[in-house]
Amino acid sequence: MKVDKQFNKQFDIMVHDGDHPECWHRDNLSIIGQKVIEYRAHSKVHFPWISRLHKVLEWYGKYQPYDCDYVELTDTELQTCVTTRKISKVSVSGASISAFYEDYVNQRLANIQLYNVSTAKDALEVELSTLKFPHILWRKNLSGWERDLDEFKAVQPHEEKYFLSGFYYSSEREPHVTVELSNQLTKLAYERLTPRGWKMINAFDTTAAFTYDSATQNDGLHIIGPPAKQTIVRFLHHLCGDFASSQT
Repeated sequence: MKVDKQFNKQFDIMVHDGDHPECWHRDNLSIIGQKVIEYRAHSKVHFPWISRLHKVLEWYGKYQPYDCDYVELTDTELQTCVTTRKISKVSVSGASISAFYEDYVNQRLANIQLYNVSTAKDALEVELSTLKFPHILWRKNLSGWERDLDEFKAVQPHEEKYFLSGFYYSSEREPHVTVELSNQLTKLAYERLTPRGWKMINAFDTTAAFTYDSATQNDGLHIIGPPAKQTIVRFLHHLCGDFASSQT
């Protein structure tokens, strides 16, 4: 339960233990979402509803479906995956929330040596995109979103691309931010991008339980904390989980 000084620029994130990755799911829920980064995102403006979970100082728990589990990779296992798959780059793209999720990805890769792209033509570049959620919710209608999706290029042989689904939003900060619209935009993204080689990471389920309690600025939009960590676990599971399982 120690804050990682290297990755607390935008919010307080706990230290990750590469030998015991399950410990990463610890959080002080009372400090999540308390920093105000954007104008008019402050709680005095939009009066968020906050549950009693926000008083939990030593939270430990993670999302787990009834019928499966996700591989929690140690640093050693992750390094073996990166080296064997020749992963030379892992980037996070999008807007606003992508910067927060990039911190989690960078923290998870802090002790990992990426493949040396200068000595290999078959190096693999990996991208995780937030598709600029939640901005598209308040700026795009369905037809406008379809036009945007048409501009996404197909995944090339030296690439592996993932995108996050829309979250389970609870915000009243923006008028068009609704759970139903989030699902509709996600459905369109899945239909348009997966045929081009993109893979979807379900962030909707993982954010549902914590939408009120782990959003930065208490705005019900930029959800971090336990849902973000589990989303990154899902991402790494799909990137390396099958590989890790095959090695054991």
